[in-house]
Amino acid sequence: MKENHSKSRAEEYILKNKDKIKDLYRPQYHFVTQVGWLNDPNGMCFYRGEYHLFYQYHPYSEEWGPMYWGHAKSDNLCNWIHLPIALAPDSEYDKNGCFSGTALVEDDEIKLMYTGNLIVDLENKKYRQVQNIAVSKDGINFNKYEHNPVIDTDEIPKEANIFDFRDPKIFKNNDKYYVVIGSKSSDNEGQVLFYESDDMKKWKYLSKFSLPNMGEMWECPDFFEIDDKSIMIFSPINKETENLKFQNSNPNVYIIGEFNYDTGEFKEEYIGELDSGFDFYAPQALIDSNGRVIVMAWANTWETEQIPKRESLGWNGIMTIPREVTLSNNKLMLTPVSELDTYFKKVYSVDNILEINNPVNEYTKDFKGKKAGRIKFKISNSEKENIIHLCTKEDNKVSIHLSKSKLFIEKKSELEHLKRELELTENMDEILEFDILIDNSIIEIFINNGELSFTSRLFFEYNSIIDFETINGIISDIKIYYN
Repeated sequence: MKENHSKSRAEEYILKNKDKIKDLYRPQYHFVTQVGWLNDPNGMCFYRGEYHLFYQYHPYSEEWGPMYWGHAKSDNLCNWIHLPIALAPDSEYDKNGCFSGTALVEDDEIKLMYTGNLIVDLENKKYRQVQNIAVSKDGINFNKYEHNPVIDTDEIPKEANIFDFRDPKIFKNNDKYYVVIGSKSSDNEGQVLFYESDDMKKWKYLSKFSLPNMGEMWECPDFFEIDDKSIMIFSPINKETENLKFQNSNPNVYIIGEFNYDTGEFKEEYIGELDSGFDFYAPQALIDSNGRVIVMAWANTWETEQIPKRESLGWNGIMTIPREVTLSNNKLMLTPVSELDTYFKKVYSVDNILEINNPVNEYTKDFKGKKAGRIKFKISNSEKENIIHLCTKEDNKVSIHLSKSKLFIEKKSELEHLKRELELTENMDEILEFDILIDNSIIEIFINNGELSFTSRLFFEYNSIIDFETINGIISDIKIYYN
């Protein structure tokens, strides 16, 4: 019997089950779905004065399954309102999943472009993937185009593998539409394909872009411009580590360059990593009415621990906080959006310099039981190794090891022990400024106004948001934000 993947059935299930979920590990100010599985952000856009977030969604399970598009909106990027499901795999061209895609706001409409997934050979993991569009005139109800797919399998160039063709990012220049789509070559080398169109309905293949030693498949490509530079973001599968970059096998990559809209040629100038943590994947950007570029990502990768299997919570997966992206010295900088500055109502300050070789017990007592907040401080980068322990409880902790030129971040719990080594730049050798966001089961670390960022999920019990200690550290300007 054919499974019912209608939006109405899914909404009924959500309504019936959303109050049955468990709050263990559930964040307070990071986006999380009401029930079920969540992964990649999709279709991020600014529409009628509000931010819209769509996301890969399987409402019926804590595990990945046939993908729907969940939907939420916010007027401040902190508090989100859940909206009805935008897309369901209920059509012949997307019956095995409405995979990732993006949105374009035009003529007071939200136009979505997404991948329809069709299973060809399940045993050998072969799929037919096509590109479709759907349109909403009110930002809530979406109608699929009657002549989907708009880019079919026969429009894939012969040098591309036809079984991996997904995650379109649509953008516009002058009067012409463009889309960049994740792909891989017939030799299993990652790449993207560019297409152009006059009406979003009929598309012409324009060009491809690839780089050597950059993984087997480029998922979730994104494209935008900052300061007259073209920025491409993607998440390659099985990319090899380069020195201290791209230490996840499924990392995130950005390329700064120039894109020729006439020829489709993309020339790279600098290659970097948006986030160096354990859990950051498929970032997607929007540009708001103030011209800010804002990025969110799925706070996980396919290789790291998700919700521990021993726990059944009724939900799984969260997004990173929204981050503003800026360009400085030909590198991308990521910082928490300014809206977060007013989210926390209380602040505790310690202005004097602290030399601490023991846990900060005199400060932790006011924050016992609080597992959501923000900590800012400065630490001197001396020749001595400095160690900061965060979220400590017995052997469970997140540790920051700081030496003159290197930064080591370590996550230790009963279930896993992960380490990451990062290289500091020349201008980070005196005093480092830390901005740390902790929200129950996630920690996001920003260093020197976004020069480095690090994201990791936490699945262990700890005492409070300010349970930290230092060894050989000189800390100053401590500020703790909480509600």
